[in-house]
Amino acid sequence: MAVTTHSMLYFGRLAVIDTDESAVGYEGAFDLRGTTTQSPDLQVMVVTIDDIYSDDKITADDNAASVRDEVSYDLDGTSYTSEVDASFRVSLSVTFSDGSAVSFNDFAIQMPNGDTFLTLLYSDNAALLDGKNISEITFTSVNRTEYALNISSFNDVNSSVVCFNQGSLIETAEGPVRVEDLKPGVLVKTYKNGLQPLRAVLKRKISQDELQNNEKLRPVRIGEGSLGNELPTQDLIVSRQHRMLVQSPICKRMFGQVDALVSGIRLTKLPGIDVDYKIDVVVYYHLVFDNHEIVTANGALSESFYPGPMALKALAPEAYDEIVLIFPDLKNDKFALKSGALIPTHKQQAALISRHLKNKKAIQVGRI
Repeated sequence: MAVTTHSMLYFGRLAVIDTDESAVGYEGAFDLRGTTTQSPDLQVMVVTIDDIYSDDKITADDNAASVRDEVSYDLDGTSYTSEVDASFRVSLSVTFSDGSAVSFNDFAIQMPNGDTFLTLLYSDNAALLDGKNISEITFTSVNRTEYALNISSFNDVNSSVVCFNQGSLIETAEGPVRVEDLKPGVLVKTYKNGLQPLRAVLKRKISQDELQNNEKLRPVRIGEGSLGNELPTQDLIVSRQHRMLVQSPICKRMFGQVDALVSGIRLTKLPGIDVDYKIDVVVYYHLVFDNHEIVTANGALSESFYPGPMALKALAPEAYDEIVLIFPDLKNDKFALKSGALIPTHKQQAALISRHLKNKKAIQVGRI
């Protein structure tokens, strides 16, 4: 068997198109026509394909094979591994944030639970999307015929980074320290586990050209006091997928626990929190601990680096090598680090923020 890793565009958990496993073809294909997925629910995700027969082709249910190819991926803090349920041709209409649009034909795969990914079999289509900020994608046509897809022809799309920006003040045993001044071994205050030694600080600079060419690298600015209770104490700049802790009775009612992690891009529904289009250069820092921790940055509670597949894909080679030295089990496909707090699904995160906005409730109650 051959195992390969790819960056794919995740459409969401859509209607299952292979509704009758005993029949050839995809009976529910037409039901996907007109389905639209909007940003920020669209995600670039890292998926691992286990090519059972080492034939460089996706083998799905309707091949009548006793063993089928498997796909593994992480979604909202949960790891999934399942057989490919459908591999099919789609026609798509893509609208970008600047109002421009393109249309093209390509292929997608779907899991039995409805999770659907664009494989980007054609390099020309990958070039159309690469580095662009997508507002929405609509399925204009879905073919019910199964296709054998050549895995080696899949094209990757850009992934994002998850980290703090230069200048963020991190609470340590000796008081607040700028993130760029932190060194391995420094004891950092954590939300649930007291003082924890910092294992590594990884750095990545995003140039002005990169920001202009890939809008998804633009950070989220969390304005002073925008989380409630005068938090953060000064503007905090994080990457879009960097998660902040939500603490509230609303969270308790929704999930049965008082805190959960929500990505920065989903907090932009709140007043005072926006994507920063004015910043010219961003220097991001990853804080690495033995476990996924919640730390204090500019007075607000936020996550440390979480070594999931998407975050690992975004690392520079030297940074990846350093992470693997710290977490050697990352080489094992089954390795999963427990998250420092509940990570709701994207829809649950949106609902949580919507309720806070409607009820005018603070996102955070206070510092460690």
